[in-house]
Amino acid sequence: MTANAMDASSREARDVESNAALDVESNDALDVESNDASSSSSSSSSSSRRRVVAAWVLVVTALASAAAVARGNARSVARAAFGRRTMSEDERASAVEVSDRKRFELDVVMSVYDENPGTVLGHLETCCRAETCRAWVYSSFNSGVSVRSHSLESARREVHELEDWLAVNTTFEKRGARVNNSWTGTESTAYVTHVHEHYDDLADKIAFVHGHVTSWHSDRLCDIIQRGLSKIDEVASRDDNSSSISKAPTVYVNVNRPYDLRCMSRTGVSGVFADENLRDGVYGNWKKWTGEDPPERMTWECCAQFVTTRESLRARSSAFWKNLYDLMPSSSTEKVPWEYLWPTFVDEVGSSKRGSC
Repeated sequence: MTANAMDASSREARDVESNAALDVESNDALDVESNDASSSSSSSSSSSRRRVVAAWVLVVTALASAAAVARGNARSVARAAFGRRTMSEDERASAVEVSDRKRFELDVVMSVYDENPGTVLGHLETCCRAETCRAWVYSSFNSGVSVRSHSLESARREVHELEDWLAVNTTFEKRGARVNNSWTGTESTAYVTHVHEHYDDLADKIAFVHGHVTSWHSDRLCDIIQRGLSKIDEVASRDDNSSSISKAPTVYVNVNRPYDLRCMSRTGVSGVFADENLRDGVYGNWKKWTGEDPPERMTWECCAQFVTTRESLRARSSAFWKNLYDLMPSSSTEKVPWEYLWPTFVDEVGSSKRGSC
């Protein structure tokens, strides 16, 4: 218990005891007046009332003390949780305390570059319901410099700071952070940061997507999210991907337009961009990157947009995600093929089953 919580507890206990004492004194005074004109049976009744009041004082005092302790502990948990996040002081101050957060049904985690915030967030209103959904916006380029776009190549390039995204009025809750994307050059900076920093505050289902309404590899944003959500239960029950790393089935639903499956294992490779150099680099470094032994086989498709579940992400330990988070600053020299590894990070058993090589 913190000093503040102890002080609050003491003050509340003293207030309750003081108020209770006044009640007792008042009751005693009434009892004296009554005794002057009543029989001995009234005296016995007054004594019983005093015993009941005294017991009530003890109960209420204990409850007040317990409540103060709980509030103190909640504040401590909130301070510890927010201390690691890449939020500004204003954002941190306005965020809801961890202990008071409800479990949301859906988190939409968006890696954004130079897309128009009003257009994207306005579209998201059609599938992110205020009472059940949150949006997390990760600005993935250096401040003031547009380095790439997730959108169609013919789209007009724009520069939008993180603050532009947060300034858009939405009915759903949204949070945001700026991440240093120079390490990976991909959306994975946002994805890894989110899982690492919000491991204990994940919605039941999570959509990891690019911050565009549509692109060359993707249909409309809300369409792919809803399509992915509709397939989660079907895929989980069909594949039964439970394993030693997860008591519950893990699930990874690709929501991009269909592309040929790529595959690599210790003994072979198949598909576009899958070659021996890639395979040797991944298998040779997997233990160092993740702290775990590499899987038998890894498969993937273009282009790192997917829907999964809280249980799937938490099937991996928080240490696993921290290893990936700590790896990011060196990933430009390590040549980590982040986009290819998400199916294995999220659903190792399912990824291994999906192909042969």
